[in-house]
Amino acid sequence: MQDVKPCARRFHSSCLVGDKIYVLGGCHDKYNCLGDLHALDLSKLIETDKVSSLKW
Repeated sequence: MQDVKPCARRFHSSCLVGDKIYVLGGCHDKYNCLGDLHALDLSKLIETDKVSSLKW
C-alpha cells in the first residue's frame, strides 16, 4: 500500500473492512490503468464545525 493520496480514477474496486476503506486499481485515463492499493482509516477522522478531513 502507498502512503499518498490516490489520483482520480474509474473502474476501480473498493471495500470497507472495519474502520478502513480500501481502493484498488482502476483506470486514470484511457491508456493508464492502475494496479495500486490505498487505504483510508476512518477512525482518524477529524471533524470541526466547518471542515471534515481525512488523510490518506
